[in-house]
Order: sequence, then C-alpha cells, then structure tokens
Amino acid sequence: MLTPSAGRWILCTCAVALSASWASASPDALSIVQKANAQIKNAKTYQATIVSTNKLGKMGSISVSIHVAAIPAEGKSAIRSAPVGKPTGAMGMQAAMASAVMVDDGKEAYVYSPMMGGYRKSPHRPGSPGNLALLNLERSKGLTFKLVGTRAVEGRPAYVIEVIPPQKQPGSTTLIYVDKATGRYRRIESHRTASAGPGGAPQTVDTILTVTHEVLNAPIPET
Repeated sequence: MLTPSAGRWILCTCAVALSASWASASPDALSIVQKANAQIKNAKTYQATIVSTNKLGKMGSISVSIHVAAIPAEGKSAIRSAPVGKPTGAMGMQAAMASAVMVDDGKEAYVYSPMMGGYRKSPHRPGSPGNLALLNLERSKGLTFKLVGTRAVEGRPAYVIEVIPPQKQPGSTTLIYVDKATGRYRRIESHRTASAGPGGAPQTVDTILTVTHEVLNAPIPET
C-alpha cells in the first residue's frame, strides 16, 4: 500500500544525509556516499523520476513512478506518484492508493490523495524530501557502509555499497548503487523477511528504487 505518508517515507527514506561523527565505514564507501549525497544537497534544483518496485512474497508486486522536483536549500518540493504497469496478485488492490500529490513550500506540506479523502496538511519536515535514499539514515546511528564490489545498472558500471545497521536483522540487506562515472545514485535495494503473524509463513519484502531520470540545477517547469 502506498499512501501519501508511505510516499513521504519512500522519499524521506530516500535521503542519505551522513555525518562522520555517527557513521562508521571504510573510507572509500563512506566517501562515495557522502559525495553522492552532497550533489543533491548542494544543487540549486533537483528533479528526478524514480520507479519503486515493491514485492511482498506470494502476495504479488506493484511498481510506482515517483516524480520529484525540489529546491533542497529552501526545503521546497513537489512529488507526484502513480502506479505503472500492471500490479500482480493482491497488490493490485493497492494501485488506487498509489496515486498522490504532495507539495511542501518549506513551511507546510500539502497532500492530495483521492483514496485518502482528498486534501490534508501537515508541518514541514526539515531535510525531507528533496534527497534520494532508501532509509532515513539521517536519524540512524552506528551505520556501517561497506563497498562490496561493482555491478552494471542499465549498462553503466556502479559501485555497490551495503548499508549495515548496528543490529542487522537476519535475512535483511540494503544495497546502494552509485554510478562510477557521475557519482550519483542509480538504484537502492532493500530485502528483508517480515513475519506474517501467528500460523503464517514469513514473507519476503523486496523494495527496489531505480532512478530513471535525474536533472540537477535546471529550471523547474511551471505545472
């Protein structure tokens, strides 16, 4: 289910705002992530299209396209999400929930979701969205970043960096892919096992966020 708050989570969960005072890592891995994050934080404007593919075990899968336009320094952003392709299994029932629009003017955030009853307002949340990441690493402590190799993402070589929390859950893995040539994020993957409740078999939960389009420092079109 992708509610407006879940959409916010994806994009907030998307910001790797790092500080060497609380994150430990090999110098190479940490440096790669810090530089990738700095490109977004220091951009005058940030625009991107991110496809989030979510698979919940045998229940099925759904893909959602997320369009982001942001002015990071001012905390302003506009986000539009909508399902893409055809959801499978029980996840098909969540397709309508995936359509939402959120606008943050740096003071207040306004969300429109037909399935959630229309408009609602919430306070601005500093640092989100406007950056791309999978987890809310800005508020996490004791993380370790490990460079595990390189892999091609859509034909382009990318560093593969594992994000290791201080208390890693068995069966869970988070990987960040950073383009070797541009130093920008290309893909983020999260794989974990979730309990299905009493008497139910555990479910695998896979989330893959892929940057399909990204522009920095370009004028944001009027919409």
